[in-house]
Amino acid sequence: MIEEYGFEGVDIDFEGSAVSGTDYIAEALRTVHNHFGDDFIITMAPETYYFQDTNPNGTAATSAYYRLAYKIKDILTICYPQFYNSGGMIGYNGFNAQVGTADFLTSLATLLLENGLRADQVALGLPSTAKAAGSGYVSTDVINTAVKALVNGTSSGSFTAPRAYQSFRGVMTWSINWDVTNNYAWAKAMDKTMDELPTTEQPTTTKATETTTKTTEQTTTTQETTTEETTTEAPTTTVAPTTTAAKAEKQTKKKVAKKKTVVKKKTTTKTTKKAKNEGSSNKSIAKKYVGKSLDSLTAKVGNYKKMEKYKSCLEEGEYDGLFYFDGFIVSASTKNGKWIISGVE
Repeated sequence: MIEEYGFEGVDIDFEGSAVSGTDYIAEALRTVHNHFGDDFIITMAPETYYFQDTNPNGTAATSAYYRLAYKIKDILTICYPQFYNSGGMIGYNGFNAQVGTADFLTSLATLLLENGLRADQVALGLPSTAKAAGSGYVSTDVINTAVKALVNGTSSGSFTAPRAYQSFRGVMTWSINWDVTNNYAWAKAMDKTMDELPTTEQPTTTKATETTTKTTEQTTTTQETTTEETTTEAPTTTVAPTTTAAKAEKQTKKKVAKKKTVVKKKTTTKTTKKAKNEGSSNKSIAKKYVGKSLDSLTAKVGNYKKMEKYKSCLEEGEYDGLFYFDGFIVSASTKNGKWIISGVE
C-alpha cells in the first residue's frame, strides 16, 4: 500500500484498549523503515496517560507509548502527544500538571525530553479551535509561552525545565480542517512563534555525515567523466557539413515550431484565466451557503473533486470533512447524517 500510493510514512495512534498493540509493533516498524530507508517518516500521537511512566522496561499501561518510543528512538521522526481530552497528570520531577496551562505542556514534554528523545523528536499536540476537542483547548499565546520556555530553559509559569532544548521546534494540531473554519488562525500564530525563535542547527547523526561524503565522491566522479566525453565529441560537431538547403529547412521548422508554441501559450492563458474567474465566482457563491447543506451548493456550482472525511471529536457517529472544489475548499460537518457547510476558504 505504501508503494502503491506513494505514502511517506506511518503515524501510530492507538487509543483505548488498542494501546496494548504498542508492545508488538516495534520490530515491524523497524522492518518497514529498513525497507524504505532513512527518509521514511514514523510519528506517534500518544494520549498523556500512556507516557506517565518513563521506565523503558516497565509493563504498566502508563508506560506503553514511552516503551515503544524508546525502542525505536533511533528511527522515530517525531512524537506529538495529545495534550487535550486529558485530566491532570504528573509532569517531570513529580510536578502537578493541570490541563489548560503552559506548565501542563512543558512539564509533560520534559518527561520525554529527559528520558531518551531528542528535542527535535518531540512536539506539542493541541486543538486548533475550542470545538476541535472535548477539553484541553488553550490559546495560541499559551502555546507560544510553552514553546519559548522549552527552547530557552525559562519558566512557563510555575515549571522550569532542567535545561534549554534549543532545537525544540514542534507543534501539531487536531486538526487542519478545524483551523480552516477559523481562517487558519492557529497555523498563522504558530508560524509567527517559530519565526521568533533563534536560529539553531538541527543535530546531525554520524550516519548522515557518511552518506553526505559518499554523495560528494559520486558527484566528483560524474563531473570528471562528463568533461572527458565533451572533449572527445567536440571535434565531430565542428566538422559536420551543413548544406544551404539543410539550413533553410532547419530555419523553416524553427519558425513553424515557434508559431505553434505561441498559439499554445495564448490558448493556455485564456483557459487559465477563465478557470480562475469561474473558481472565484463559485467561491463567492459558496460563502452564501455557510450553514446550509452541501447538496444545495453542489446543485448550484457542480460537484467537488476530492473529499477528506474524519470522525467528529464531538458527536458520536458524526463526521467532519473537507471538500475540494475548483478554486476553493469547503469545510462541513454532518448533522443527523447530512453535511452542513461551516466554512469556505
